[in-house]
Amino acid sequence: MNVVKVEEVETTPNPHGVDVGVLYDVEKVQVVHVTLKSDKKLKRNNIH
Repeated sequence: MNVVKVEEVETTPNPHGVDVGVLYDVEKVQVVHVTLKSDKKLKRNNIH
């Protein structure tokens, strides 16, 4: 088992300007941790 601590994961640059850390990434699944500061928000994604 691989233990991943959120506070130790490096953040990944992204076009939204929020902190994103990849916790798990394999061929069919990716788990990320997104941290939003109190003054930040994400734009709504309208892709169906």
